[in-house]
Amino acid sequence: MSFMQCGNAVHFYRLHSCPGLRPSPALRPGPGVRPGVAPRPGAELRESLAPVLPAGAPVIVFINGLGTDHRIWDGVLAALPADLSALVYDQRGQGISEWSEGRSGVEGSSEDLAQLLDGLGIGPVVLCGLSLGGLIAQAFALEYPERVRALCLCATAACIGSPELWRERAERVQQGGMAAVAAQVTERWFSPTFFERQPSAARGWRVLLERAPTAGYLVALRLLAETDLRSRVGQISAPTLVLAGAADVATPPDQVRALADAIPGAEFVLLPGAGHLLCIEEPGSLVRALDEFLGGKGIV
Repeated sequence: MSFMQCGNAVHFYRLHSCPGLRPSPALRPGPGVRPGVAPRPGAELRESLAPVLPAGAPVIVFINGLGTDHRIWDGVLAALPADLSALVYDQRGQGISEWSEGRSGVEGSSEDLAQLLDGLGIGPVVLCGLSLGGLIAQAFALEYPERVRALCLCATAACIGSPELWRERAERVQQGGMAAVAAQVTERWFSPTFFERQPSAARGWRVLLERAPTAGYLVALRLLAETDLRSRVGQISAPTLVLAGAADVATPPDQVRALADAIPGAEFVLLPGAGHLLCIEEPGSLVRALDEFLGGKGIV
C-alpha cells in the first residue's frame, strides 16, 4: 500500500502499469519548490519511492464515486492497454484515506488531488471521474486547466441530485448508520440485469457501502448538496468525453447528455445496459471508448 500526506490528511493511492516506471533514488524537492520559497503544504518533498515517469507519458487518474473506493476501477485497470499508466486513490474520508477536519467542498477535494500529483511529480493528467468523482474532475479542470490533458466524465453532471435529496439521506445515516441507506443506494448503483447476472457481486458492493466511513460519507453528501457547476462548465477547455449508462437511474442519460452539451466540443457516449457504476458493469466498454477518444485527440 502507498500513502501520501495531502494537507492534514493521509491519502491512499496506487499506481498501475506505468511502463518505464522506476523509483526515484532519493528524496527530492517537489514541483514548484524553489530555494528560499515556502512550498504549499504537501508539496515540500517527494517520497523516496515516488515514481519517475517517462517524459510525456499519459497518466489517467481515476476518481471514485460516493460510498465507494478505488476498487471500483479494478475491472477498468485490468482492461487498460499496456502502454497506459494509471493512478487510483481514495478521496479524503473514503476507503482507507484519512478523514480530518478543515478542508471541505469541491475546492478542497481538488486541492487534495493537486497535492497528491505534486508529491508524485505527475502532470498534466487525464482525469476520469465517476459521479461524485466526475464532479471533482470538473472542478479540478476549472481550477487547474493547465494540469488536465483530457477529461472522461462518467455517470455525472454539473449538479447532481438536489440539496433536499442529500440532506434527507444524511439524516437517515445520522439516525441509523450506513446500513439505513445501503439497500436503497445499491439498487440505484446497478442495472436490474447486473443483479440477475452477478447477485454475489452486487451483495459484495452493498457490504462495501455498509462499511464505508460514516464521517467521510456525510461530508461527501454535504459536498454534493452544495456544489452546482452549471454556470461554469462552459469554461472547461480540456478535450472531454462524457459517458452515461443507459440503465442509470441515479444520473439518467438525459442529465449526463446535458453536461456534454454544456462543455464546448465534448463527446457523448451511451453504454447500453449499464447502470450508474458503469465502471463495474461495463469496464471493457468504458476503456474502449476512452482509448478511442484519447487516440483520436492524439493523446495516446
